[in-house]
Amino acid sequence: MSVMRPVVGGLVLVIALLVVFGAVSRHGHAAVAVSSPRTGAPLATVQGTPVGHGFTLGRVVSNDGVTLKIHALLSGVVTVHADRSTKVLVPMHTSVSQLAVATNIAVYGTRYGDGSLTASWIIGGF
Repeated sequence: MSVMRPVVGGLVLVIALLVVFGAVSRHGHAAVAVSSPRTGAPLATVQGTPVGHGFTLGRVVSNDGVTLKIHALLSGVVTVHADRSTKVLVPMHTSVSQLAVATNIAVYGTRYGDGSLTASWIIGGF
């Protein structure tokens, strides 16, 4: 039974991503709360050149309220930056600063040459 839990969680995540991105592509926006990093905290600086869009799935290993380190399932540790436009869709969490270490999340956003992402969407709770 414990083997099925990650599979079911993954399927739920894929369905959620399809619903959210489908709504965004049809309407240009989605009705979700916009997260904001800690009040007054400077936004993270991204090093590198945008190289397109990216996606990562993994577990939070650190969070300073603006920058997450994610232990990704396939690519080791990935740095994820948040800004005022990052949307957080995680049950019981409305901002990046509330994401606890060990939370499983999926991130979609702009990928940079240094391998980091600036998150457009953070989805979790699986």
